[in-house]
Amino acid sequence: MFSIKYCQSGIPHKKGKLIVEINIFKFNSMNYIQKIFWAMVKSCIYFLNQNKEIWSNNPLLSAKVALVLSYEKSIDDAIISQSQLKKKGLTQKKVEGLHAFIKKCYRLDRKLTLYARDTNNQLLLSEVNITESAFLDKGINASTNHCSTILTIARKYLAQSANYGITAQELDALDEEFKIVKSLPAEEQVGKNENKTLGFSIVQTIATIRNLLDDLDDGFEGMIENEEFINGWFEARKIKGRHQPPPTPPTTPTPPTTPNV
Repeated sequence: MFSIKYCQSGIPHKKGKLIVEINIFKFNSMNYIQKIFWAMVKSCIYFLNQNKEIWSNNPLLSAKVALVLSYEKSIDDAIISQSQLKKKGLTQKKVEGLHAFIKKCYRLDRKLTLYARDTNNQLLLSEVNITESAFLDKGINASTNHCSTILTIARKYLAQSANYGITAQELDALDEEFKIVKSLPAEEQVGKNENKTLGFSIVQTIATIRNLLDDLDDGFEGMIENEEFINGWFEARKIKGRHQPPPTPPTTPTPPTTPNV
């Protein structure tokens, strides 16, 4: 007797009868219908591996099962690739470029802060006295906004702050560096494009596996005479009414006996 059980542990086990446990809710790259289909595929593959001696001697069936296994691996690889893309942030090049640029802007901010204190310019001090953590730990948008603000203020006070090491050449160089850093591609966008490509590949591969499973439905019913195997296969396939075991003949009820009086 074969039965299929769906759960979230992802660990198959066998106790007396075949119990297939499949984690169907961690494939974030698939929609709900695709997840259900993929869980069914995993059940079928587990069932085939557990009953390999029944079908493996048939070259035609073996070839189709091998194709299913190959496409299963390609989808698993695509799912792993998608999960890895989600973990990526900005490209390493952009991270390094931004960090170096932000550190330079923070040094410029320290010069302006010192100038503001020395001249008792409280308005300027309130604008430029930004902590290093505010520059580096508040996210890319907040950090670049701080940098842009500091560069603008430095231009405004360029003539007055020359003795503090602030020069037009320094500001020009920072402006150019800012343009370069902003133009670097974000891995998040690259990841989105790759994710779409992988998703399209998964959809196509699922359609191919669906056709192969249809072939195996016909092949098993036509070439395998093991009724228990076929029943188990279609239970794994979750196709209602496709294959029914022979009906149990009705039993003739035994008439009650009349006691002797």
